[in-house]
Amino acid sequence: MRKKLFFVLLPVMLLSNNFGIETGFNKHNFKRNFFDVYYEINTPIKNLPTYTTFAVGGWEGDYGSGFAAVGEGLKFGDKLFAKLDISLCFITHTTKHLSTHYQFKDRVRVGYKFDNNYSFTIGFVHFSNGGIKKPNTGENFFILGLIKNF
Repeated sequence: MRKKLFFVLLPVMLLSNNFGIETGFNKHNFKRNFFDVYYEINTPIKNLPTYTTFAVGGWEGDYGSGFAAVGEGLKFGDKLFAKLDISLCFITHTTKHLSTHYQFKDRVRVGYKFDNNYSFTIGFVHFSNGGIKKPNTGENFFILGLIKNF
């Protein structure tokens, strides 16, 4: 499985404009730690600063799960910036909060670009199936991130 994942992500890594890692915690339970690794490829649409994002990660705890996601985002600003993205996501374990394996991952971040190499972000991520099946209370995490810019 790890080899397959590596060969799927290798082309993404080579095309990537940004590589990032994030960590965070659930807003209700600090023991449910969140983590992810993601790649972003600039994909401007009609002169809009959009990007495609690929991510893998998960969270711990009684209702923990792993995930893989692909989505589109929009970036505002350069040195001081905001990023908004939505991804289609597959989670490994359904929970009392997420009743389907297929979810939407919504992420909002603000960040600061230190130089041409690194950026720091702070934000919020929400997982939900969009009301497709109940229960659907979702999972929410506050996140901190570090981005390596290429």
